Amino acid sequence: MNQNDDRIRFCAKYLIDNGVAPEVYKNMYDTGAAPQHSYEIVPLNEDFFEKAAQGLWNLWPKGKKDGKFDWKESVPVLRERLMFIWKHEKVKEPYTVDDVLEAARVYIAQFEHSSVKYMQLLKYFIFKKKEMAVDDNGLIKVTYESTLLKMLQNRQTEEKQGTFEDFVI
Repeated sequence: MNQNDDRIRFCAKYLIDNGVAPEVYKNMYDTGAAPQHSYEIVPLNEDFFEKAAQGLWNLWPKGKKDGKFDWKESVPVLRERLMFIWKHEKVKEPYTVDDVLEAARVYIAQFEHSSVKYMQLLKYFIFKKKEMAVDDNGLIKVTYESTLLKMLQNRQTEEKQGTFEDFVI
């Protein structure tokens, strides 16, 4: 048994004890095994994510936002965040590294003549947790929000319609 098993058991026990997800997580508590995800795994091109993460890292400001938070994480962390949101949202569109970097440039340009106070940290530009809820089956459902994916999808839609303009948050 490892540390993850203990964490899974602790979370399952909390959910069971508080009636949030009663019997659904009993197996987790008994075995320490995490539930299996039901979403299909999208084939991923590791090279795409590595180059996109490196490119985003190079574009984002250096230092700390408001003197507190790092503007950007390490490239391996960014790559993992990109891969996660691509899998979670089942992205099938053939976006290129240039598409990702162009979306980031458009986003950053919005703050060129104003305060960067409202600009997202890079990790939140890729995705951030929007909400957690328990569904009818007692399973915890987490929804995420990705400014990057919204911009990519918006751009693709507008290019098809021939009306592309910069996406403004």
